[in-house]
Amino acid sequence: MANRAPRKESSHEGGNFWTSYSDLLLGLSVIFLVLFFFSTLRAGVEQLKAKITVEDSQNFLKGKVPESLAKEQQTQREQLKKNLDELNQQRVQLAQSALQANQAMKNLETQQQLFDSMMKQQAEQAAVLRTVTEANEKLERSKKETSQELEDSKKAQLRLQALVQSNDQKLATLQEQLSAKQKLIEEAQTALKEKNRTLAQFDQEKAAHARTREDLERLHEESQRALKATLEKERQAKLSVEARLSRLQAQAAGDQEQLSGIRKKLAETEQALNQARAESARLIASNHAQGRKLASLDGELRKAIAKNLVKGFEGSGVAATVNPTSGTLIVSMDALQFPNGSAELSETAKRQLRNLIPTYAKSLFGEASRAGRISEIRISGHASPRFGFNYVDPKAADHTAKEYNLDLSRRRSQAIVDFLFGTEIGAYPHKAEMRIYTRSEGFGHNHPVRAPAGIPAAEPCGPYDCAKSRRVEISFQLKDEKR
Repeated sequence: MANRAPRKESSHEGGNFWTSYSDLLLGLSVIFLVLFFFSTLRAGVEQLKAKITVEDSQNFLKGKVPESLAKEQQTQREQLKKNLDELNQQRVQLAQSALQANQAMKNLETQQQLFDSMMKQQAEQAAVLRTVTEANEKLERSKKETSQELEDSKKAQLRLQALVQSNDQKLATLQEQLSAKQKLIEEAQTALKEKNRTLAQFDQEKAAHARTREDLERLHEESQRALKATLEKERQAKLSVEARLSRLQAQAAGDQEQLSGIRKKLAETEQALNQARAESARLIASNHAQGRKLASLDGELRKAIAKNLVKGFEGSGVAATVNPTSGTLIVSMDALQFPNGSAELSETAKRQLRNLIPTYAKSLFGEASRAGRISEIRISGHASPRFGFNYVDPKAADHTAKEYNLDLSRRRSQAIVDFLFGTEIGAYPHKAEMRIYTRSEGFGHNHPVRAPAGIPAAEPCGPYDCAKSRRVEISFQLKDEKR
């Protein structure tokens, strides 16, 4: 495209040249016409002047020149003189114009030669231009091919850059995960140290309880041995008495005094046996009392934790209920707003868990004596007895519905666990301790909640409450406590 510009410029200069040439010819024609006009006018004036001169001479000779005519002739002579002066000036100007025209003609011839030379050069340039155009076309084709190769190279480079960027992102993600895991390990190590201190205290308390229990068991064993020994002695004594009695009966029927002594010893032995039995019963009752005391302490601890949870959740907007006896935290699935059939946590669910879990962790692990009693934390998922929008009897052998709800409840409880100990929730107190003891489980629709009698159900769930059955229970287990 750039090689065509000289052709346009040359064409434009040629057009200007011919325009100047025609203007010059027109100017010369006008000059010649003016010269011709003035020459004719001058000839007529000369003839008129000669005629007037002849007439004036004749009239003068005749003496017949009137005064008015003399004045008029004088005026005409002055006018003619003036006209002659003007004609002389115009002749000088025309002469100058003629000189200029001659010079212009010479210049025109020079320009004509230049124009011929230019046309010849233009023809040569046109040939060169055709050659250049062909070369340009080849260059364009080569350029297109090169552009295509360059485009392919750019695409390959973009794919490579995308791959590198993806690898960088994966590397960054892995580094973040590694940092998070390292942080969790450090938190876990700190928590483990604290836990070890707590365990040491608990071991001391446990050792004291163990010693007490060993004493009770030893007393019980001693009482049992004493009871068995007494019974054995009684049996041996009874056998001995019976043997002796037989011998005495065989020897003499009148040996009543010796028989009375034997009966007295037998009564004493029976009394000792009753005392041993009473002591054994007392030891068993004491052992049961110790067990009830431990159970009562566990119950009081659960109630205290439940009370702390209720107090911690006041005014927080958490959609959860706390069992005042067991301390189990119950969160409705409807409050967590899981999509139907999905285990993906919604933003509402994440917000609820952010408000709920730090308070729960503080209630369990905020005090060392209380934290040392925790042995396990369970996050249990439960589903309503429905499948395909229809009621399913939890006791019926519908394996498809059971497997579906069991898998869904497990995935939802695991999604909650993953969020609680992931990086998205951030750090909160006792997160490491929570992670050590927490596990997830799913029960499907095996444990639905019964609906109150006389209240119409909002969903078809038979005798059960669908909304309350869809729940997550967060519970804890104490050490030495039966499930």
